[in-house]
Amino acid sequence: MSRLFLFGVFCFLSFSFGPSIQARGQLDTSKINGKIKTVKSLIDSRDFHTAQQLSHEIINNSQESNYLSGIAWGKYYLADAYFGLSGVDSALFWMQEAIRGFIYTQDFESQISAYNRMGNYLLRTDSNDSSSLYFNKAITIATEINDSVGLANAQHGLGKAMAQMGLYAESMDLYTQALAIRERLNDDIGIASVLNNIGIIFWYQGDFSNALDFFFRSLHLHSEANDLQGLAYQYNNIGLVYRDIKDYTKSVENLKKSWAIKIQINDRRGISNSLMNIGSVFLQQDKLDSALIYLDQSSLIKEQIKDRGGLAAINRYKGEVYRKLKLYHKSIEFLSMSQNSYKVLNKPKGIAEATVQLGITYFEIGQHTKALALMDEAISIVSNTQLLELKDLIYHTLYEFYDNLGNCEKSLFYYKHYVAIHDSIMGQNILKNLLTIQLKSEHDAIIQKYSLQKDSELEQVEKEKRSKTRLAYFFMVAFLLSLITSALFLYTLRKKQLFNDKLGLQQLEVERQKQELIEQRDELEIQKNLVIYQRDRIINMLTDLGESIDYAKKIQQAILPTPQMLQQYFADYFTIYQPKESVGGDFYWVGNCGNKIGFAAADCTGHGVPGGFMSMLGISMINDMITRESVHTPATILAALRQNIINALGQKGREDDSYDGMDIALCTYDRETHILTYAGANLPILINTDSPVEPSERIAVHFDGLVELKPDRMPVSYFDKMDAFHEVQYRLNPGDTIYMFSDGFMDQFGGEMSKKFGHTAFRSLIHSLKGLPMNQQKQVVWTSLDKWKGETENQTDDILVLGLRLT
Repeated sequence: MSRLFLFGVFCFLSFSFGPSIQARGQLDTSKINGKIKTVKSLIDSRDFHTAQQLSHEIINNSQESNYLSGIAWGKYYLADAYFGLSGVDSALFWMQEAIRGFIYTQDFESQISAYNRMGNYLLRTDSNDSSSLYFNKAITIATEINDSVGLANAQHGLGKAMAQMGLYAESMDLYTQALAIRERLNDDIGIASVLNNIGIIFWYQGDFSNALDFFFRSLHLHSEANDLQGLAYQYNNIGLVYRDIKDYTKSVENLKKSWAIKIQINDRRGISNSLMNIGSVFLQQDKLDSALIYLDQSSLIKEQIKDRGGLAAINRYKGEVYRKLKLYHKSIEFLSMSQNSYKVLNKPKGIAEATVQLGITYFEIGQHTKALALMDEAISIVSNTQLLELKDLIYHTLYEFYDNLGNCEKSLFYYKHYVAIHDSIMGQNILKNLLTIQLKSEHDAIIQKYSLQKDSELEQVEKEKRSKTRLAYFFMVAFLLSLITSALFLYTLRKKQLFNDKLGLQQLEVERQKQELIEQRDELEIQKNLVIYQRDRIINMLTDLGESIDYAKKIQQAILPTPQMLQQYFADYFTIYQPKESVGGDFYWVGNCGNKIGFAAADCTGHGVPGGFMSMLGISMINDMITRESVHTPATILAALRQNIINALGQKGREDDSYDGMDIALCTYDRETHILTYAGANLPILINTDSPVEPSERIAVHFDGLVELKPDRMPVSYFDKMDAFHEVQYRLNPGDTIYMFSDGFMDQFGGEMSKKFGHTAFRSLIHSLKGLPMNQQKQVVWTSLDKWKGETENQTDDILVLGLRLT
């Protein structure tokens, strides 16, 4: 009777849900492409959390449709979303996955875009060598397929990497090539970005006039395009130039403009840079408390986003602050960290700046030999560069050192070098100012001469024009007066006629519109009634479906072992049973096998309604088989269960046959001999014990006292290999705990890298439960699952974990 009832429920729910399950995988690739466009817009608007969720959805939908391009683009934008949320490691991982997808689909333009994006990620982490490798790959492919946009982006990115390594000539050459392409393409935003980076090179070399010129040109283009992020960068760079020429009011004004825009667009890296730069201005003004406040706030953000270059700069600024506060040990600590970081990042300018500040600090505390050695090191770094401002500082500092030490010869030597460099800087500035004044004077003279000549010519023409037109005006006025009189008469006559015609047409139009409104009202009423009918019908269908599923859930719960049954058979226990949907494909069973205790945990094919039917079928078959005297051992039970499933589902090995079945671990326990007999189909069991165990082919020992009994590698269903099931016997000792489980826990995605929990981590978790009461063990397992899954991951599969103590 119970079999007939279960079969009837199975048929009803299969008929109700069959069509929806069949259509699950039939996704339209055009819808996926629409989602890809949407996630790009979300990233452009900096809504990274929503973009992250939608990217996961794109990947899942594309995998169901086997849409390889969609999978690759989903991973591409998932990397962008992680990068926007400062998850640099996750961004690098997913972009590498996207690159593999584009290579597999031979989408060369997308490969170029992904290589450039990877290069920019690495550039943000100051991994200049690695970023250069990816930019060079993009240049190679873009050149081969003549992709101008990709080539310009790659050249621009490689130029930034070269600039960070102090290779300014190579960087300027790459910027020039990228600028030529973007001007040809009329790409204003791209042109503005290159102009900004050229200005940065001039700024690094102390050429503040040219730097400001390029920055203001870039600012104008960003403003016309309403590019908020570009405006934020330009205000920041302009503020830094004003800081270096000691115009602190304009510096702070521009830096705070940049800061406000970055807060508006939620640019965390940019916010940290603004805080750091404002702190550096306060440092130069000797407002040391304010400087430390801004630098500490910036440091917190940069540690979160792993901005190594930014942290190196902050440590250098903090070292200067603490030196000015006479806290020399802290000054040396921060300056040394900055110097070491810049060496790792291979940034010559940063190394030299940190080394100079270290030298000044050591000289102030009386370690003159150490200080002079550091200054010599700084000279060797900048000797072959155009960093004139830094050379000026080094030579002036050495002049003061030797003057303080009373070494007149070396003091004079470095003073001459300082004067030469300083004169070179001043000479360049004076020459630029003179040329500017001269050009302005010549320009004004030319404009004035041209204006006087044009005024004279215009005056002569105006005189001739006035004399010729006076007579024409008289005749024109007379003609116009007569024309106006005639026109007024005709206009009045025509207006009256048109008014009468219009009145008749309006009356006809009113009648026509009235009839249309009546028809539209009737049509809307019909559509309204149809919508209400369809709504009510859908609600009734959903209600019926929900009630059917809830009833199936109650049936499944009713046939699982009750807590009273578990207390009857086991000394202590815990169960974690979490189906992915209302009903699940995992089940556990307890009963008597002759004079022994029998218990099992199983994972049926699928989850939801199909898995639920398989679980109920499996429990029903096991309960039926243990009543026979010939089927009491785990191996014979599994063999009989396999044959029953094959017969019930009509599995004969044909191509169109279903291969539904289950993986199961089944044990019997003899209370008198304390012997546990185990047989398994793809599901092992784990035992926490304090007793020594000898490993064998079927028994593995992990950690200290965690024993694994291994299963046969074949399911309980039709399979290529259908050998007899093997049994493993194990003697239980007092306090030993048995753990049975499905693969749902190990297959759950989660963690920072969104990967599976895995078997190794699960065994480690089970071993950590050793010695805990069973209720605490359940809490630890459940908390670990919830923490691993987090808030963004959905449950992957049905989850079942049993903890059992028999003695």
